[in-house]
Amino acid sequence: MCDYMEELHFDRDAYTEIEELRALVSHHFPIYDVHYADSAVGFFVQIDEESLEREFEALRMKLRGKGYIPILRTEGGEHILYVQKHVHPKYRSPTLNIVMLALTILTTSIAGTILWSGYVRSDTYFTLGNIINGIAFFAFPLLLILGTHELGHFFMAKKHRVAASLPFFIPFPPPLGTMGAFISLREPIPSKKSLLDIGIAGPLAGLSVALPIAILGISLTNSGAVHPPPNVGDTGAYIIYLPLAYLGLCHIFPLSPAFSMHPTMFAGWVGFLVTALNLLPIGQLDGGHIARALLGEKSRYAGYVAAGLLLFFSIFYLGWLMLMLLVLILGLKHPPPLNDITPLSTKRKLIGASIVLILVLCFVPKPIAHVEPIYSIEFLQDGKKVTAIELSGNITSFEVKNTGNTFASVELRFERSPSLITNHWNASLISGENRSYLDSGALEIKLNAGESAVVNATFLPPTNAQGTYTATVIAIDHTAPKKIVKYLDIRLHL
Repeated sequence: MCDYMEELHFDRDAYTEIEELRALVSHHFPIYDVHYADSAVGFFVQIDEESLEREFEALRMKLRGKGYIPILRTEGGEHILYVQKHVHPKYRSPTLNIVMLALTILTTSIAGTILWSGYVRSDTYFTLGNIINGIAFFAFPLLLILGTHELGHFFMAKKHRVAASLPFFIPFPPPLGTMGAFISLREPIPSKKSLLDIGIAGPLAGLSVALPIAILGISLTNSGAVHPPPNVGDTGAYIIYLPLAYLGLCHIFPLSPAFSMHPTMFAGWVGFLVTALNLLPIGQLDGGHIARALLGEKSRYAGYVAAGLLLFFSIFYLGWLMLMLLVLILGLKHPPPLNDITPLSTKRKLIGASIVLILVLCFVPKPIAHVEPIYSIEFLQDGKKVTAIELSGNITSFEVKNTGNTFASVELRFERSPSLITNHWNASLISGENRSYLDSGALEIKLNAGESAVVNATFLPPTNAQGTYTATVIAIDHTAPKKIVKYLDIRLHL
């Protein structure tokens, strides 16, 4: 993303200075009238469409050296070349760039360390191995994508002789560690061609790095063979949805269906997401530059459509609503280039239009979703949920299943049944080597999400027992924030 925000003004100078400006302009464009205003001098000129771009650029460079800028507009069927005083911003040292880069290296390294420790299921975050792998497999590839993106803008601006700053990286807390980067243009963009080229250079450069990193991430995901943990954990888990570009790569380079995303694959995913966000045809975003170059003043309608789509997609992901509010604050309108007359070539129009396809391929309506922990246990018999079992013999079997999505530690025991105790019954619950009796102890079963355990309930009644008795089994999940309690009635008919 790049931006330009600067006040332009012209201090009406002596007659001789205006005559010098007139002489410079007339060397490139025939002048037939001159109008003066408080902020600019307007020269009514005749143009030759074939040489317009070349002559305007030559004039711009001459005026630049004298502290002025030319602005060419069509008004009432006439071509007016305004000359305004250009106050060059003071060039700061790269100290701020270096400090922000250092902070972003730190935050992305922390994010990478946390991602890597989660990927390998390490009990400790900040071990030397986790830090090294976090930097190598996440922080470095992510910063490489973002840095290449911004350097694409920087070098294209230099090619079109537009002053630009070095990239400013934006540190941010994990899990991403950064909010991207931007360059600042120090002067207005001269033409539609340079506007398109500068706007499109960043996404194409970044994408050229994101693609091989994504492919490497797929390979590392497959070779790592790290399966997702069965439990989402007490704080839940996150699901990452892949854009069409990533799904296409996964079709060419098949991805294991049961996988945990390697941090490098996640870095590639962030690269695609950054590309998509920057290509939105809004304001000073890269897509805003491209839309302004292609559509002129009508580009604002593309901005309205993009903002409306963000509002719609916020139904699926609330983050789009916050992004829409941010772009509304920054503004949907893009300022015109200095030369807003020279049209784009057919080749550049086609390249600019292809950006729509890249936006569609890289955008995902719901990029990420948080999965809340679900605590649930059930009694099953023959695969069906039961709350009561009718028993005519002395033994029965049933299952205790963790039907939630996180770990459960289930305590299983008989609820005190006075009729059984007073009649001297001997009853027990058995699962593997574990045993629980009616009058003492409890059977503990540890279950991951989706797991179940078979439990045998054995009853030894006294010899004179007759009639119908009910034994109630109680299951308590102690890992749930609010203890989950389930009851199973076993009716014995003697």
